[in-house]
Amino acid sequence: TRKLMWINENILTYQKEFGDHNISAVGGMTIQSNQLNKLYTSAYHFATESLPSINGGVVNGGSYDKTEDRMLSYIARLTYDYKRKYMIQGVFRADGSSRFGKNNKYGYFPSISAGWAMTEEKFMKPLKQVLSELKLRGSFGLSGNNAIGDYNYETKMSQQSYIVDGSVVSGWAPSNIANPDLKWEVSKQTNLGVDIGLFHNRIFMQLDLYKSITSDMLLNTIVPSTLGVSRMLQNVGSVENKGIEFNIVSRNLTGKFKWTTTFNISANRNKVLALGLDSEAIIDGVAESNITKVGYPIGMFYGNVFGGIYQSMEEIQALRNDPYSGLAFDPNVRPGDCKWYDLNGDGLYDDNDRTIIGNPYPRFNAGMVNTFSYRNFSFSFQLNGQYGNQIYNYTLRETLRGNNNGNLSIKVADRWRSPESPGNGLADRTY
Repeated sequence: TRKLMWINENILTYQKEFGDHNISAVGGMTIQSNQLNKLYTSAYHFATESLPSINGGVVNGGSYDKTEDRMLSYIARLTYDYKRKYMIQGVFRADGSSRFGKNNKYGYFPSISAGWAMTEEKFMKPLKQVLSELKLRGSFGLSGNNAIGDYNYETKMSQQSYIVDGSVVSGWAPSNIANPDLKWEVSKQTNLGVDIGLFHNRIFMQLDLYKSITSDMLLNTIVPSTLGVSRMLQNVGSVENKGIEFNIVSRNLTGKFKWTTTFNISANRNKVLALGLDSEAIIDGVAESNITKVGYPIGMFYGNVFGGIYQSMEEIQALRNDPYSGLAFDPNVRPGDCKWYDLNGDGLYDDNDRTIIGNPYPRFNAGMVNTFSYRNFSFSFQLNGQYGNQIYNYTLRETLRGNNNGNLSIKVADRWRSPESPGNGLADRTY
């Protein structure tokens, strides 16, 4: 494998002060390239196992792969402030990427931000000893995403096997559908924030509220199988993210021995607003255990609803006769089998009864860092945590299954054996 990456940046900066007015301007152009070359081959029947080099054995074919993506960007930034109290900044980017076809290579991303340093105002001077800094901030801007891999806007070929006159032959066929209209995924974000410094900034706090809407998302959407492939990369759908972030830095000790504490907490909520013209849900992940659906967060856990283990024939008969049990009944169900809920009411247990069963996103994330230093020595430790999310234990899912040929969970030792020995209610009788 060989990687070749280069970047060329040409930046021009202008700064000027006009009394109480300060202005700064930046303009430039950047060009970058990322090239990857891969050569793969293998060998067997080595003359000696102590020297397993490719040329020391029988070469078993090989493959060569070369990809490259390039980016051409134009940037401009203008910043202005008056008496360090009122600040405004405008930024504009034009980015061209080789990952898109000729119809939409370029994306254009403007942004604007402003700030007001209230503690620089005369009416705030009496509070300066306590309130050392108070700044209000706001911004709105666009950003782009082109993380789709190389050459996906055009048709790529892959080797396939076919049956011709009863014999298997190899050939080449399209592995994707070309889409020359692919374009940049765009996020529009609004941010409001406040900075507060107390006691000469020994305590410094930041609070931010944000809302972001990502549109023209680059997704592999399901297409009719008659097209020869099952998915196609398209610009479809939009997602909303909104949340709050709070950060506080406390300089507890400032003498020869210093102690600083940093604490942050954040909460984010996301919701799918649209998924193409038909708004069909996207089901993916390991064992298709995630679903992306309009009105819900991205990638919610998806599956059948487990109701426990049948303990006896009397329980099975009672539940079978209960019109409100909500369970699906196989004619051959026996004590020790799993209970599964029939969510669509057809009396069967199958993929049509799958539903959202969990949320992978925490209600909030938090972290804290403490740093202690004395002269040239320092020590720090960090704590991180999150609360409110659920975890999909795929390992447990596989190791509780009776048809698993690999290792089993220790919970299987406490499986259902009889009504007198019901077990833990998780593992069925099929062992």
